[in-house]
Amino acid sequence: MYKFSFVIVIGLLFLSSCKKKDIQPRKSVYENFTWTASPCVEENTGGITIDFTEGVNFRYPVFNPRNETEFIYYEYTCDSLTAVYSNPKLVKYSLLTKEKTVLLTGKFLSGQVAWNKKGELAFIESTAGAIYTMNDDGTNLQFQFIASSPSLSHVSWSPDGDVFYSLFTKIINVNNRVDYLLRKKPGLANIDTLLLDNPIYSMDISSKNQLLNFTGNGYYEITSLSVDTLTAAVSQVEPGMFFNHGLAYNKSGNKFYVSATKYYGAGVYEVDINQNTVKKVFNGCKDGYVQGLSLSPNENYLIMEKRGIMESIFPYEIWILDLNQKKETRVIGL
Repeated sequence: MYKFSFVIVIGLLFLSSCKKKDIQPRKSVYENFTWTASPCVEENTGGITIDFTEGVNFRYPVFNPRNETEFIYYEYTCDSLTAVYSNPKLVKYSLLTKEKTVLLTGKFLSGQVAWNKKGELAFIESTAGAIYTMNDDGTNLQFQFIASSPSLSHVSWSPDGDVFYSLFTKIINVNNRVDYLLRKKPGLANIDTLLLDNPIYSMDISSKNQLLNFTGNGYYEITSLSVDTLTAAVSQVEPGMFFNHGLAYNKSGNKFYVSATKYYGAGVYEVDINQNTVKKVFNGCKDGYVQGLSLSPNENYLIMEKRGIMESIFPYEIWILDLNQKKETRVIGL
């Protein structure tokens, strides 16, 4: 009797020692940041744009579409006295390790880099208007084509990452132009040319394969790329809203974020496509002028390029906006 009880006790002790320990949830890297409210009380941008921002500039941030703790950005140095740009590089940055990996040097870029879920990048070189693709580890750099155009600073991947789209504008005369959307599959020579109804001044492509174009004065257009004939559906959220070079779809394609100036006030706005409504999620001003945007895969954060002071030669920095707290933190800057 006692021997049997002793065996039971030993067995229970053994099972207790083998019990799995409670696994604590891993702390998000974003919980380690210090978040602050927008410095902008008034919304006036000052109406002054400085072309040459002195020193090292950090621009065109784009989240990894598969990992919200990683992004790429473009870095260059500017001498405002001589108007000379130097030391261009494309860098991948880890929020977890703070590690910077230089992917590319020697090429001046125009506009944000497009990053697909296959781990491929597409970007435009500003010197000659050439489009390149490469892997997101810096390998397999491939020239695609040259199409010099005033509207060529935008490039986006299709949802499956098989093809990329860019813009081409043919100027006929001062009052007449024709806009095209170019489609190409990396590795193939053929380029599809799609005629557009209206000029495109910005672009992003949703998971539904719909092209978004924010044209200004509160107007935006959505065009399905899954049909042969492109026809844009035009909407207007609010008059007086003008695009500031930042555009980002959410995953489902039912809303987008835009950096814009509205009645002389700048900021980041969220547009609900189904409801055709707009709300401001972040104040901008001459002390925090927002331009390029990219939405994190979990849709909780926007990464932004910002000018610190519009009336000076203050360089561009990279900030992250928490869309739930409506607060920001600087991640790359001097």
